[in-house]
Amino acid sequence: MLFAKLGGMGPTREEGTISRQDVERLLVRACPSFEASSERREFHEDYDSEPEPPLYLLASGFVRHLAERSGRPRRVSGGLRCD
Repeated sequence: MLFAKLGGMGPTREEGTISRQDVERLLVRACPSFEASSERREFHEDYDSEPEPPLYLLASGFVRHLAERSGRPRRVSGGLRCD
């Protein structure tokens, strides 16, 4: 189960449901270096004043961050170290 792999950082609501409030915490938990990334910082600069920030843009920033860390903009096979 995904949440078991994340060290028990499961959803805050009904089991199996990820709320808006869970998304960023789970992304940072999956890749701690995302917390200090320019992608995350820019998302907050642009959307912190929004009542419901577009989380798909945070997720796309997360994917860009992973691609940068992999050194290849294409699909990574064999895993990626993210600390």
